Parts: sequence; structure tokens; C-alpha cells
Amino acid sequence: MYLTHEETARYNRDGYLLVEGLFSGEEVSRMIREVEGGDRVAAATYGNSDSSGRKARLALWHELGSDMWSAVSICPRLVNGVRILLGEDAAFFHGKVMLKPIPAGHGSGTRITGIGTAKGSSIRI
Repeated sequence: MYLTHEETARYNRDGYLLVEGLFSGEEVSRMIREVEGGDRVAAATYGNSDSSGRKARLALWHELGSDMWSAVSICPRLVNGVRILLGEDAAFFHGKVMLKPIPAGHGSGTRITGIGTAKGSSIRI
């Protein structure tokens, strides 16, 4: 992934950057299948409530494996952009997937709200 000067400036101004098309539709579909039935997320998930009282699930892990989420965590398209935005090298610290139910009237299922990176920044997919 290559970022423009405008995208980098927008990240520095806003504290986040939405990158459309970072992953293909098939890759996102595979991530969702892994969330719904894969071992990595299922083994690392626990439930809690968000600030509005809605139930949310968080999956958190600290080691890389041979699963889809490890591949996403070290994907050059993601990592190179993070390096550019942070202005320094990036390394895997932990993997995290936040899962929230879609509100009534907005479809059904679960949405993946983001992939966290160092320094509290977030790249949303």
C-alpha cells in the first residue's frame, strides 16, 4: 500500500485513516468466516458491554500463528502503511478483533470494527 501525502496529512490531522480497498472482497469474506468459525478468534474471545450497554465481544492474542489473522497482522499492504503513518518501523505486538452486533434495522450479523495498530491508531476495514 502506498499512501499519498494528502492521506498522511489527513491521518496526522484526524488521528485515523480509512483506507478503502486495502483488502479484497474475498479477503474480507474470509476474515468474516474466520471470525464466525475459526479457531483463532473463538479461542481468544471474551464478552463485555460497550459504554451504551450493548454486548460486544473482543478477541485478543499475543502470538502469531498459521491462521488468517496472523497473515493479516503482518500483511505488507497493512504494515507498510502503518510504518509510513507512524514514521517508524512496526512490529506485531498483539492481535485484536472487536465484534459488535449490528443494530436492529441495519441488517444482521456481526461487524468487525477495526484492526488496531501501535500508538492507539486504528485502521478500519
